[in-house]
Amino acid sequence: MKYKRIYINIIFFLLFILRFIAPQDIKNNQNGSINSKAPFKVLYNNDSTNIYHCISPWHGSKEPINDEMIEKSIEEVSNSSVDAYMFTDGRGWIPFRQSKVYPDHYEWWMKRTGKNPDAFGKYILDGGDMIKTAVNACKKYNMAAFVSYRLNDVHLLEFAETKHSNSIWCSRFYIEHPEYRLYPLESQTYSVKNGQNWAVKEVRDHKFAFIKEICENYDIDGIELDFMRSGMLFRTDQTSEKERISIINNFIKETRTLLNQTVKHGKRRYLCLRIPHYAYIHKYLGINIPDLVNLGVDMLILSSHFFTAQKSGYAEIRKTAPETAIYIEMTHVSSDVRFSGGSVVYTSGGPYPRTSDHQFYTTAYKSLMIGYDGVSLFNFVYYRPQSEPPFH
Repeated sequence: MKYKRIYINIIFFLLFILRFIAPQDIKNNQNGSINSKAPFKVLYNNDSTNIYHCISPWHGSKEPINDEMIEKSIEEVSNSSVDAYMFTDGRGWIPFRQSKVYPDHYEWWMKRTGKNPDAFGKYILDGGDMIKTAVNACKKYNMAAFVSYRLNDVHLLEFAETKHSNSIWCSRFYIEHPEYRLYPLESQTYSVKNGQNWAVKEVRDHKFAFIKEICENYDIDGIELDFMRSGMLFRTDQTSEKERISIINNFIKETRTLLNQTVKHGKRRYLCLRIPHYAYIHKYLGINIPDLVNLGVDMLILSSHFFTAQKSGYAEIRKTAPETAIYIEMTHVSSDVRFSGGSVVYTSGGPYPRTSDHQFYTTAYKSLMIGYDGVSLFNFVYYRPQSEPPFH
């Protein structure tokens, strides 16, 4: 009886302690998993294409891509405060890795166009694997390894119907299924309308197959799903808000299940979303924050797409996700206002003023004061070629 009373007292003592710990540090998701709040403070996105397109201290003009260059692009932030590294699998159409889902893109493209592959194609054809190299480098430099996956990037899709060298960025799936596009290609112009229609099940299944392959084959700490590249998934004149939310909820549910099933070492794999920084836009993308958090989303990056912006709909979004890690995004340019003088001309259509040190500091400080959990750096290396990025 004496020992029985001792055991009972111990059990009540532990329950008493958990009463105070659990509400602060543990949350339960609909999928049955229990996870602590994502601990990361500084996220860093590497779009992977900069590795070749930007001249840098570790890459000269037209130098072929190799594993050392990929690692150097990660090493250059290893002495900073970055603790979660988001490496992008290209633009989401052509795997920058050895893939069984889509293994023969460059062979098919060369036969179609009669042209030689670009630097990325040569790297892949030689057996290169950017994701493998990036994950290993992240582990080496003690940063959590995430793969960022773009859900509907439209860069260079305007060349799909041509044999232009830029058509190498258009996948066979995209080219052979014009009926899956949001809108017909009307001209060779960059447009968010050039993406595929996520109301089509085959489109979602194709993307999910890539994500599944990544989760199964690489020792990643998490996946970031990028809704902002390029910000349109549906025809809102053909779908209702309810239909869009149902589609995205199901996709997130399947992704969370996949992450749980492929987890290694018993650690939770984090699910991060890069989404618009104002809630009123979410309905067009099928985003319902309470649903997604309940389905197992761990991290939200509030993005203004291209610019460092201090204003956002944080307060409204925080109310719908009180225990979720939320990050403000900061980029290489500081305003969506184009200036005619006194600024650095940006190669894709500026001129835009570069984000200054004090703008970074002020944005981070204000954001942390109102409740953000950290910051996310996007397009950071695109201070190049005019100057080196302010890694300090």
